[in-house]
Amino acid sequence: MSISEDNLLGSITLYPNPTTGLLLVESMLHIEKMEVFDVMGRVVLSSGEANVIDLAFLPTGVYLVKIETANGV
Repeated sequence: MSISEDNLLGSITLYPNPTTGLLLVESMLHIEKMEVFDVMGRVVLSSGEANVIDLAFLPTGVYLVKIETANGV
């Protein structure tokens, strides 16, 4: 069973955006896994249970973050 995107709206916050280094993650849900993808769809970073992602080593660009919680993705 999963929850709809409408139910996730507002329950996860990523900041600052844009960032030059640390990306902070705030969530009322338990985060099990996070993945950062480049625009070509390649995974450039995978993280377990964390509320901070260090992106300082990545070149400047646009990245997507996929967050998995116990309730869904």
